[in-house]
Amino acid sequence: MLSNMETSSTSPTPDEAATALRQAESAGSALAGGLLLPAHFYSSIGTATAVQIGTAAAGIASQKAWGIGVAIAGVLVQFCVGGIQIARFRSLNGVRVRGFESRVVFGTANTASTVYGLAFGGAVWAAFIDAWWLVAVFAVLGGVGYAVGGQRWWRVYQRDPAGNSRGDSAVLFAVLLCAAVAGMLALLIGS
Repeated sequence: MLSNMETSSTSPTPDEAATALRQAESAGSALAGGLLLPAHFYSSIGTATAVQIGTAAAGIASQKAWGIGVAIAGVLVQFCVGGIQIARFRSLNGVRVRGFESRVVFGTANTASTVYGLAFGGAVWAAFIDAWWLVAVFAVLGGVGYAVGGQRWWRVYQRDPAGNSRGDSAVLFAVLLCAAVAGMLALLIGS
């Protein structure tokens, strides 16, 4: 049997439209609540971030070509681990979640980006004063904080997918990537 909305050639009534919207929101919430993350997701993201912070601090402090190479290697590790985790997530769930890549994997969630910035700054400072044990501490704290920030966003998203599914723009990522490359080139040229 077809509902009134399906058989009518006119627009649905406000009550019918409201019911359809509630059903769609309910289905979206049920889907979001059932999504799974791959095994060792947060530990791999956190570890890759810690490696990236440590290698970047060492590379910036050295101000030599080898240091830039080390810093670039750290970035590649983080991007490779992130790409693998995104592919694993999509394979496991069969869906793409808006905001997941930018907020959780690439750290634009508020907590993740704040902790990353503080840890990165601390690690670079420690590298400049040759306190390498402190570089490692800042890198590990940054990796843990980054993973926890992503985890917080994921829990909030699962409770309210419609309100938290906005991702960052590709233009923003392109601008940030260009700025990072320009910074690396400036360090390389200045060494």
